Amino acid sequence: MKLRNILTHFTLLLFFFIFQIIYVAATDRNFLSDYTQTRYDINNGLLSNESNDVLQTRDGHVWVGSYAGLMRFDGQNFQLMRMDDGTAITRVRTLFEDSRGRLWIGTNNLGLLVYEQGKFAKKAEETAISIRDIVEDTVGNIYIGSSEGIKRIDANDTFNTIDDSRLQDCLVTSLSVSPDGMVWGVTFSGDVFSVVNDEIVAYYPAASFAGLTSNTIYCSKEGQVYVGTTGNVLLAMHNGVFEQYKTGDEKNIASIYHDKSGHVWICTDTGMGYFDKSMTYHTVKGGMVRSSLEKMWQDYEYNYWISSSREGLLHLVHSKFRNITFSGNLIPNVYNANQVYQNDLYLGAENGLYILDKNENRIENDLTRLLTGIRIRDFMVDTNGYLWIATYKNHGVIRYKDGEWKQWTTTDGLTSEKVRIVLQKKDGTIVVGTGDGINFIRGDAVVKTYTRKDGLNNGVILSMIEDADGVIWAGSDGDGVYKILPDGSVTHLNDADNGTKLGTVLHMKQNEKDGTIWISNGYSLYYADKDGLHSITAKSLDLTNIFDIKLIGRDVWLLRSTGIYVVDADALRSSAVSQFSFFKYSDTFHSMLTANSNNMLTPEGYLYLSCSRGVLGIDTSKIYYNDFPPKIAINRIIVDSESGSSTEYQVGDKLVLPSNTTRVTIRFAALSLTGEEARIEYYMDGFDRKPVEVTGKNVYEASYTNLKGGKYSLHVKAWNGDGIASIKELVLPIEKERSFFELPVVQLVLILMGAILFVFVGHNYRQAKLKRQVHQAEAKQKEYQTITDEAIYAIANTIDAKDKYTDGHSKRVAQYSRALAKALGFPEDKVEKVYLTALLHDIGKIGIPDQILNKPGKLTDEEYAVIKEHTNIGYRILKNMDIIPYIKDGAHYHHERYDGKGYPKGLSAEDIPLIARIICVADSFDAMYSQRIYRPKFSINYIRQELKDCSGSQFDPVIAATMLKLIEEGILDNDNNEDSHDDDKRDGIDAKYDN
Repeated sequence: MKLRNILTHFTLLLFFFIFQIIYVAATDRNFLSDYTQTRYDINNGLLSNESNDVLQTRDGHVWVGSYAGLMRFDGQNFQLMRMDDGTAITRVRTLFEDSRGRLWIGTNNLGLLVYEQGKFAKKAEETAISIRDIVEDTVGNIYIGSSEGIKRIDANDTFNTIDDSRLQDCLVTSLSVSPDGMVWGVTFSGDVFSVVNDEIVAYYPAASFAGLTSNTIYCSKEGQVYVGTTGNVLLAMHNGVFEQYKTGDEKNIASIYHDKSGHVWICTDTGMGYFDKSMTYHTVKGGMVRSSLEKMWQDYEYNYWISSSREGLLHLVHSKFRNITFSGNLIPNVYNANQVYQNDLYLGAENGLYILDKNENRIENDLTRLLTGIRIRDFMVDTNGYLWIATYKNHGVIRYKDGEWKQWTTTDGLTSEKVRIVLQKKDGTIVVGTGDGINFIRGDAVVKTYTRKDGLNNGVILSMIEDADGVIWAGSDGDGVYKILPDGSVTHLNDADNGTKLGTVLHMKQNEKDGTIWISNGYSLYYADKDGLHSITAKSLDLTNIFDIKLIGRDVWLLRSTGIYVVDADALRSSAVSQFSFFKYSDTFHSMLTANSNNMLTPEGYLYLSCSRGVLGIDTSKIYYNDFPPKIAINRIIVDSESGSSTEYQVGDKLVLPSNTTRVTIRFAALSLTGEEARIEYYMDGFDRKPVEVTGKNVYEASYTNLKGGKYSLHVKAWNGDGIASIKELVLPIEKERSFFELPVVQLVLILMGAILFVFVGHNYRQAKLKRQVHQAEAKQKEYQTITDEAIYAIANTIDAKDKYTDGHSKRVAQYSRALAKALGFPEDKVEKVYLTALLHDIGKIGIPDQILNKPGKLTDEEYAVIKEHTNIGYRILKNMDIIPYIKDGAHYHHERYDGKGYPKGLSAEDIPLIARIICVADSFDAMYSQRIYRPKFSINYIRQELKDCSGSQFDPVIAATMLKLIEEGILDNDNNEDSHDDDKRDGIDAKYDN
């Protein structure tokens, strides 16, 4: 474009420079409802509560400029950046990355800095004190807006001053470049100008804006020029005319930003908002950072960063969930149920009923006022268009339509006003589950009730469904499922195919296609079909705390306390899960799904979730996924030397390590900054045999010690939280200089010297060979004994690992038995055999089923009989082990009693092998002196008395007296007993120790 044409163009603009005022505005909480907000300030990483600028460089790092310093963020830490001499880079006003990947930093005290290839450099020729803005034109020139006007830096780093009297000693506060290469600027006094080839081609004095003072300027990629003012007006140039667009209550526009969705954002002293493509302004409310907003940046994952000079930094991350209660401006609360009714969303909370219209605006009416302070547990819409509301106390169950309602309480025949759930049968009957039974309502009357007298031993009903045969399945709070058959009779379902009890049934869901019923009891997942009740296992899934179940297409959605599993239903039912998705509620806010909540899935596939701090929504038909490949960067390299010193190396194209390096620590990051758990895989080629995988972290440090001299390369791959892999792996070549002894010539000399030494030593070796043979036989015997001991220790650990109630029990019993043997005068070699025998006294528990051995409650008589069999099983395992002849006796008879009332043989007194009598006392002592999950350990005084009382009945009197003596002398070391959970009934000790 020729200069004359440019001047003509702007002359016409001046001639037609008029204002048109357009004001269309709306308050918008909906935008932030789709984002997770994270505020960074002095409490969680920032150096202070102010940030003047923020941007993300092409390598993926986020940079924050503040008066306190320049910081770089890798998703986990804010690193204070320093010059090579250690000087902190402070009083940063503006940041800019040019087309060559260089980061420019404008400061108030250090002038202009540039960061390139891991190093900071000062632009010594630049003399401006205060730098406010930096831009680059279309041919690579860098323009600096400062307290001394404008300077240009060309491709050769030569400084040029734009010599115009209107900019002499003038503070330029804002710059921007239009697609045609024109540089636009604003001065502190409000003048607007444009520059081409170091000449001002247009100049608009502040007085020409009819009382408006310009504050900032921005040129979009489409060529639109925007000017922000100190008031609540944005100016936009259209066909030579500046039109005014009001920004609501937001005043003093600090910056303008055009995002990738076409929104024009403004940051102001009093908040932020955006103009949509129709230039309608939306005030964005509810942000965690609200004042003195300076700059905005949208990162490569389309999330937003907003800096504030008073409140720090705000990060907005697009979430899979929508925060409904935030959009509806509802306070945090525990919500139990939700229901779409007549296009409005009804929310049942602990303290009442809330209603939002289709625009998520709150509705208040007579019904919400009636239920103020009342806990709402469930909603149901019947086939006649009535909304049924389950309340907990006071109002029972309510039927509502068109502003009128009817309610049923105990005075109307309900068994309880603690209503938990409402269901409509296929014949139209309303079934109401309460805290004390089930009620059938037809018309306006309660026609039938079911309570304890009708077979409901536990009347607290948490969940209900009706199956294809018209049977009502009612899940109770502790006693499984009651079935109410069409003839009115009641049956009971509690036992699964593996013998486990259903207990508390939180939720049930029927598959309408095949009639299968999915059941969650909070501890596990089950399904019921025509063949009975079956438990589901999936090693890769945590099936505890499933509060709700939804069937969507081929998938089952398991709504857990902390998030949602989405799994192929057939694969889960057959326990063949190979892949699944997991969506965390914390992606939106710190909340959990409410236990026993009722959550609506609309016919269109929108799922509402009742949580402990609000209500979330997720569109199951179009879930948001982060499909941006993560970027990988090396943040830091620390090299330790033999002298003990540490040096931080700059990150470059290659890492060269001195020969005296003892350790190199490399910190790298997957720069997916969404807060989701990333996955990193790395390996050092030439050192690692296979890649190392790190899950749940986006930043990791790998350390390598004593690398040999030579060439290596570090390879790093990454996956974001949605499983998207980085486009290519990061590769860092590494070379360690060889030490003196690693040089090839030196190694050759050493090999020759070694050969000579070998010949010389060979003769002496043969002379010594005969002598060694004599000692080998002795060493071999000692080796066999060591192997045997280690095998016994391993078996003892296996026993304790199998029984979760006996952690460390075998080792402690062995220690006590050894102390007793010493006190009884056993020789040293037999003392150690007593120790090994006691280690294996419970080996028979290996043959006891896990579901009995680790049962949390009391054992039945049949189960206790199975437990007692561990003595016989232990005998059969050890009977052929001859290295310790009596080792089988310890396992077989340690539950015999001195008075003959023990098991398995009922032996008494001296007929019980001595080793078993010793272990019996040691075993009982550990049971009494161990911490339990249901009681603390007994006191020493109590144990002394028990040993005395049971001497001659349960215990050998001599051994009991010896144990008392050891206690008095303080010889027993029992420091590790706090972690023991040995269950006496499982161990067969006197039942009084259970109580």
